[in-house]
Amino acid sequence: MQSSTSGIAATAAVNVFAQAAVAIRLNITGFNLRANGLCTTGCTLPNATFATRTNASINNGVAFLSAQALSAFNLSVVVADASDNPVWGDSESILALSLNSNSGSSVVLAAAPAFTTFGTLYARVVNGTARFSAGFIGSTVLTTGVEALASLSISCPATKPSSMVAPGESTVNPCSALTASTTATFQVVDPRLSAASVRSSALVRAAQQVLKVSQALTRFAQFNISIFKRAFLPALVAGGVNYVDLSNVDKIFSLTTCLVNSQFKSGDLGSTVCSGTPQSCSITAGLLNCPLNVIACTCQATATTSSSLLRRFLLQNSSAVNGSATSTEFYLDLAAASGFPAFTEAGAAAEYVKAQNIVLGVLQSSSFQAQYGITGVGTRSSSVLVTPVPNTAAPTSAPVVVPPSPPVTTAAPDVGAASPLAMAVSLLLALILSIFA
Repeated sequence: MQSSTSGIAATAAVNVFAQAAVAIRLNITGFNLRANGLCTTGCTLPNATFATRTNASINNGVAFLSAQALSAFNLSVVVADASDNPVWGDSESILALSLNSNSGSSVVLAAAPAFTTFGTLYARVVNGTARFSAGFIGSTVLTTGVEALASLSISCPATKPSSMVAPGESTVNPCSALTASTTATFQVVDPRLSAASVRSSALVRAAQQVLKVSQALTRFAQFNISIFKRAFLPALVAGGVNYVDLSNVDKIFSLTTCLVNSQFKSGDLGSTVCSGTPQSCSITAGLLNCPLNVIACTCQATATTSSSLLRRFLLQNSSAVNGSATSTEFYLDLAAASGFPAFTEAGAAAEYVKAQNIVLGVLQSSSFQAQYGITGVGTRSSSVLVTPVPNTAAPTSAPVVVPPSPPVTTAAPDVGAASPLAMAVSLLLALILSIFA
């Protein structure tokens, strides 16, 4: 309806409509030949990921869905009105996707494509629709060998997770009164090699390299190991190694960093530098038993304690045990990543080669070398055991901490008292004179 008053322009007509959210529904259109529209209970899942199978010993012989670990799938969920239309005005609700599984199985829900975020996943509704990208790690088989099928639920929690609350937005979820939707039950199989099998594989061992870095750093305090490891993440993700991230980088990058003297050159630190309990050549061992030309090391297994103590020691004793350079050796333990795609030994070995080449490329870049004072980069096979030459000049006890020398100052002469040196000179002159008197 339009109206006008003399001297005032007419107001343009505006159509206003209201929608009431009544249900959470999974959009199953295109999941298979029969799937279409929206679903609330026992919903099918994308057949590109979930194949339909039958097995006489599973699900009483009734057909079931089956997915493989690390296979990503996308779900579109609608906050619908009574006519099953998206509630277009809803861009504030947060929906949750959760896994219903037997606690005796190893299967967990994870966010795709990295598979490093586990548990319940959340997505914001935008114009009435929320989208999830997910997958699984582990399997639905119990330790007894029995298959325990799982399912997914899509719900609206009463309170939004703090990480999903926009500035100035209420933590109360607008859709909290809606009933959750559920999917059909499904099986998850995980045919990947175990981490132990990957690490012991001859193919992987042959492919795995130890990367060697020489740096013109004379103090541990100049080398931030944590930042160093994280600096490789952008290149790894860009190169397709997206299962390495902030959550697992410390487990995957295993570093040994040592202060060395000028005779060490680009020698190998070896596999025994940080061996034993306490670890040899570390602060926890009193810096004893260091190899030839190696002064002190910080080892991966005691990174939190050893590194901080060693840095404190070297700061206090900088003139006594500082080295001429820093030497770092590290390898990638990709099998420590929950999303490592180790479906075959050859595939796992290829992943190691790919990741190592990416890291090596970063190490060889001029900008990275300038940032970390790198003077040399090399590799050696991790399958070759290197035994460092013992340091025959190693101390038999912990190094003595030498406090810094006091600052040199020039004081005004004390005319009120003779110095010990002046008194000694006077006595000496008196003695000489008495002899020749």
